[in-house]
Amino acid sequence: MFKINQSSLLTTTSLVLAVEVMLFSGTAIAHGRDHNACRIVVSSSSQLNDSITNQACENKVIILLPGVYKPTAAVDAADVEPRNKTFAIKYNMKLMGFGHFTKLSGERGNPSLAEDNIRHVVTINNLSNVTLSLMTIQGGYEERYNPPANHEIQGAGVIAQFSKLTLNRVVVLDNYCRGGAVAGQGTDLVVKKSIFKNNVGFLQGGAISVGDNDGLNSGEGSLLVSDSVFVDNTSGSLGGAIEAYRLDSTIRDSYFSGNTAVYLGGAISLFAGGYQELHNTIEGNIFKNNSAVLGGAIGLANQATTTINRNEFINNTATGEFGTHAGGAIVMFGSYVEQMDGNYFDSNSSILPEAAQHIQCLSSAVIADDITDNVFINPGISPYGVLCSF
Repeated sequence: MFKINQSSLLTTTSLVLAVEVMLFSGTAIAHGRDHNACRIVVSSSSQLNDSITNQACENKVIILLPGVYKPTAAVDAADVEPRNKTFAIKYNMKLMGFGHFTKLSGERGNPSLAEDNIRHVVTINNLSNVTLSLMTIQGGYEERYNPPANHEIQGAGVIAQFSKLTLNRVVVLDNYCRGGAVAGQGTDLVVKKSIFKNNVGFLQGGAISVGDNDGLNSGEGSLLVSDSVFVDNTSGSLGGAIEAYRLDSTIRDSYFSGNTAVYLGGAISLFAGGYQELHNTIEGNIFKNNSAVLGGAIGLANQATTTINRNEFINNTATGEFGTHAGGAIVMFGSYVEQMDGNYFDSNSSILPEAAQHIQCLSSAVIADDITDNVFINPGISPYGVLCSF
């Protein structure tokens, strides 16, 4: 079973990042452009903004020296609202920092007033292929529920539309918006060896929200998460850490702890939207101390096929406040589990009274074609504390 330690991940990143940057960028790093490699080194917010918008070369690599970088311009040059400034990426590129020594920050104005922060720290569109690595993204704040014309309201840290985005060893923290500190629409999102902490999606996906939430991409896009940490993220409805809608999702070898959703999926909510051909894979993860009304760790909905193998579910809780199916570890609505093998369930609870109505709970019915070698310990306050499906 894969186990990940948050502090060791940060420490390891700090130790190796300087060596990696030197190997990647050559033995000498200097300000300016390396014309042979289309490689740019920046040390200020204005330099970063200019390098991002410069069209002189494609597939550029921008190396961010240690420091705090804040957006200096809006997507639309005519937009004079200070909070609409963003690092607007419209071309293929890689941004590479020095781990926690490099920060992309939405903080501005009064540092104690989050409502004064930048709405979206990074904005990616125009079919771009972008990689962000070895940096922290923090402090985006978008309080609006309904978007004004030509504005997006998800992705306070990063919003990517119809693009490919890779996050590699990135720390994402203290972002607030309707959905997703990192949000993707019609986007292939890859997250590896990254940490998400203290992010809030007041509607869905505290850390990550991907898919067709606003009717834009008709099920396009995908999600791949691996070797990452999600701690203390919150959603006002779906997916305390991750919410994915109408796309294929793979989530493996990651750690989820202390994430909370008001409604479905304390750590993860995957909603197929009636697309029966979609497939979810959840394997090798640890889910500990997550909570939601339905599905303390995971909520699955609306007809996708899912594989759930080799995960640990420990002390997750479903409150079942709506008087319906709870599932301390997992709850499924019209979804099909193709395989559930080698999982470990310990002390997951539904706090609904035992007299509540549950259908096809694991304590009384088989909910998958292939269920083998799962371990159940201390199944919870009620016999429905582990998994429910209907």
